[in-house]
Amino acid sequence: MAKKHREKRTFSLENAELRFDSDAGKIIGYAAVYNQEAYGERVAPGAFTKTLQESKDIKGLYNHDMNIVLGSTAANTMTLEDTERGLRYEIDPPSWADNIKESIERGDIAGSSFGFYPIRTSRVENEAGRTINQIDEVALIDVGPVTRPWYDQTTTGLRDLTEAQVREFKLQEADAEVCIGDIIDEWHERKATTNEPEPVPTEPTQEPEYIPKPLSVLRQKLELKRKALKHEQ
Repeated sequence: MAKKHREKRTFSLENAELRFDSDAGKIIGYAAVYNQEAYGERVAPGAFTKTLQESKDIKGLYNHDMNIVLGSTAANTMTLEDTERGLRYEIDPPSWADNIKESIERGDIAGSSFGFYPIRTSRVENEAGRTINQIDEVALIDVGPVTRPWYDQTTTGLRDLTEAQVREFKLQEADAEVCIGDIIDEWHERKATTNEPEPVPTEPTQEPEYIPKPLSVLRQKLELKRKALKHEQ
């Protein structure tokens, strides 16, 4: 059986509340908002019903980092509520998280996210008649505030891009993939006369996994170009 790939989705302040309630001392946010489309995908109501019933411990993490645990359902330092709007969380953070709480109050941190394993998805038509991916059921791993929104075009998201801009993203992606292939082919040709290791295009380690694919591919393109030019010098 193929191993399920862990995924992440993030919602910005425009679509989901994220705040620090100084009176209650809690971080409050929506880890997911139902029927909000982004990059041809949306979360369906009911996606968390089963996992909330069966999961013994869901973590409240900062930036999905298992080393920065703000709370957990097992310790009763985080609660999750499946509302009509989406998946709402309240975290009672530890005292050392004062800097995170302050950044949320200032608006520096403006997104919430959830990490999950996909259990069931479907292809559906949206209101515009386009076929999109719908997340119907997940195994929830973590929720919490994040610094990098799923919507890369500020907080407006892809839903505010024109069709021409969407096509341009796809053209850039295709061009980048061709360029990467050409560069790697050149390296194969040089391998016979040099000991230079073959580059493997991977996501930059300092970037989150949920960077939209077109931008990550372009970063690969630029990095491989830089390596190729350095080798030729």
